[in-house]
Amino acid sequence: MNEHAIEQFCSSFEEEITKIINLKNSLFQKIINISLMDALSRVWSPNLKGNRNRFIRLMIDCIKWQDSERVSIPMTFYRIVHMDIKANQELKNKFNELYGHFVNGRIYQINIDPLYSEISHLGKNKYEESLLLKSRHAELLYTYRNHLIHEYRQPGYGMEFTDNKKVPYYH
Repeated sequence: MNEHAIEQFCSSFEEEITKIINLKNSLFQKIINISLMDALSRVWSPNLKGNRNRFIRLMIDCIKWQDSERVSIPMTFYRIVHMDIKANQELKNKFNELYGHFVNGRIYQINIDPLYSEISHLGKNKYEESLLLKSRHAELLYTYRNHLIHEYRQPGYGMEFTDNKKVPYYH
């Protein structure tokens, strides 16, 4: 009995994914994909409170997105420097160094970002740990989700420079 219900559930989502792929409008595709992930997050973690927690858990534990635990170099650098977030000198130096490797006009895939486990030791207090955790790609995707769902738009002023729709990038 359960096998049939599971098969029916999976088939339903597969049909919806096919419909999404066939859409011509990339904004619509993104909005519907994010909505689909929200629905799946409720199934994956039904007892977990909060959309954010469920969404991030889905990215990390279910989908196992390989970049979900990477800490965004540009975002962390921006938060430290331009938002005047207080951070210890070692943390500041590390992100100044990492950001210094970026060259204007070049496109970078996000796999250049360090994993949280590689740099978590730089967070010396709860505030700095939170800065690093909230700069992970799973968290940034949730922020992106919020812009798509609640504002019906993609955040920022970036352009899509690549035909590779599967790998996010910086530019």
